[in-house]
Amino acid sequence: MKTIPKNHQLVETDDGSFTLYSKTYDENLHSTSGAEGETLQYFIKNSLIKDIKDNGIIFETGFGMGLSFKKLLNSDLNQALTFISTEIDEDLVSWFEKSEDLIFEKDENLRIAQIKNIKIIIILGDAKLMAPIFFKKNNLKVDRFFQDPFSPKKNPTLWDLEWFEFLSSIAEKNSILTTYSASHSVKKNLESTGWEVESMPGYGKKRSSTRAYYRGKI
Repeated sequence: MKTIPKNHQLVETDDGSFTLYSKTYDENLHSTSGAEGETLQYFIKNSLIKDIKDNGIIFETGFGMGLSFKKLLNSDLNQALTFISTEIDEDLVSWFEKSEDLIFEKDENLRIAQIKNIKIIIILGDAKLMAPIFFKKNNLKVDRFFQDPFSPKKNPTLWDLEWFEFLSSIAEKNSILTTYSASHSVKKNLESTGWEVESMPGYGKKRSSTRAYYRGKI
């Protein structure tokens, strides 16, 4: 890897791939058991991404190093897709752009590009403020959710009831949400906002993770 984004340190994980440690949040962006392996399991395999419809929409909370997007690109999907992600740290997005030799189109707080069959849109800034504005303006519904911000302990506002209320408001019926978190409070907030929750195996040393289907509020 080339230069490292400021306020981050490079960390090698057990599968030979790398993650970053965030000095701001005092947490790694991925499990040290394997950054790429974890991403592949939680957000590609567990989300049943191969079953996504043509012109489907994926919404990721927390772009980070862009590993979910890169794994999606390499998943041999033929469907045309839109991948929308949030990122509060613009330096991470700029670093991804340089490391992938990519040029994003800039539109105020958005970074946009078309790569193969996937349109990527990154929403910069506070996700809780900016994402609702974007989705309301564009009237979009989401087929897959990759819930991947820093942990509930380090970044609680993107795991609370208000956040999951928002995700429910933009969810297609039977859309799928996957996350590494197996927190009881996270599952409770999902269930309270119309999601049917199931436990999934964890990755590496982690015992379990979560997959949820949006069924709508009763």
